[in-house]
Amino acid sequence: MSQSGIERLLELVGSRCPLTKLSTDGYDGLKVSGMRFSIKAYHAEGLGHVSIMSASGFFGLMRMDTLIINPTQIDLPLF
Repeated sequence: MSQSGIERLLELVGSRCPLTKLSTDGYDGLKVSGMRFSIKAYHAEGLGHVSIMSASGFFGLMRMDTLIINPTQIDLPLF
């Protein structure tokens, strides 16, 4: 199976800043208005907090992938 664009972006961040997976208990697998959300969170050493949120629904007709980088250890804007 090939990697999605979001997974490749996460791999790129991880190649520059070591990632430590954080718990997403209570949020991963959340279902709202017909959409199921998959959430993963990481601490990126020297950078801050990195999250991935993927959502799919409506019989596979809709899909949304989001990568969020919240820099807390260096002075950068939220990406």
